[in-house]
Amino acid sequence: MLLVLVAVALAASAQTKSWSGTWSATAGSRVFSGTWDAMESTDAATASGTWTLTDPSGTPLAAGTWAARKNAKSWQGGWQARTANGQSYSGTWRATTQLVATPRMAMMFEAALSSTIQGTWQMGTAAGAWSIRAYSR
Repeated sequence: MLLVLVAVALAASAQTKSWSGTWSATAGSRVFSGTWDAMESTDAATASGTWTLTDPSGTPLAAGTWAARKNAKSWQGGWQARTANGQSYSGTWRATTQLVATPRMAMMFEAALSSTIQGTWQMGTAAGAWSIRAYSR
C-alpha cells in the first residue's frame, strides 16, 4: 500500500502545470485580442505556449508560439505568429511585476487567475501594451 501511495505522489508531482486565458493588446488606437495557453517548463524560470489572434467574432486570424524567462524584476520573451495566408510576424514582450524576486515563471500565470497582468510588446518599430487574464482548467 505504501508503494502505491508513493507512486501516486510521484506521478502527481511530475505533471506539468498549465494555464490558459485571454489577452488583449493595443497598437496606437487599434485593439487586438485572442487566446493563449502556457506550460511550465522543467526550468521553473521559463515557460512557453501558444496563442491566437482572433477577430471580434472569435474567428482565428493568426496563430503562433511564445517563450519567456523570468528574472528578478521582469518576465521577458519572444513571440511569433503566422496568418492563414502564410505571412509571418515576430516580436518581443515584457512584463514588470511587484512579485517576489524568486525566478518562477508560474507566478505570473497564477497571479493572472485573480488579476490582470500587463506589459509591453514590440514588433520592429510597432509597439504597444498588452494584458492577460488566466482561467482555471
